[in-house]
Amino acid sequence: MSEEAALQAASDFAGEAFVFAVAGGAVWWEVERSTAKDEKKRADAAAERAQLCDIIDRQRATLDDLTALVEELFKYRQESSAAIAELQQRRR
Repeated sequence: MSEEAALQAASDFAGEAFVFAVAGGAVWWEVERSTAKDEKKRADAAAERAQLCDIIDRQRATLDDLTALVEELFKYRQESSAAIAELQQRRR
């Protein structure tokens, strides 16, 4: 191979190596960026899930409190009805 052909082959190789290096770097950068974006989405989803679980727990506690209150009111109503009925019977 002549010196001129060797220089031409070397310059072609260097040019192609540069293009492949830039393309590989761009692909690597995009993969890293995409991975970071996916990790942020996962973290955001986990935080939202935790927040929703907290809301559900508070709603469950509130529902339990309301259920207990309604049961107390029904019991009071029964006791009051029984007391009123007894008073009405005494009046007669």
